[in-house]
Amino acid sequence: MSAQGLSDRRIQLIRLVCFFFAATSFVIGSWMMIDPAAAWGSMGLNVGDGPFVQALYGGAIMGEGAM
Repeated sequence: MSAQGLSDRRIQLIRLVCFFFAATSFVIGSWMMIDPAAAWGSMGLNVGDGPFVQALYGGAIMGEGAM
């Protein structure tokens, strides 16, 4: 990094990457809240009969994406 700071192109790239992470967090978190059994099941995890904690975790991920 030079003494002049980041270039405009580099800043645009960083913003694009951050937007991508936020958008995917929002989508995955929403899926985990709407259907936690299917979301966690796609990762090979069984959530059992009461997936409250898993849905709560999905809400936290969705909130991260919204911010």
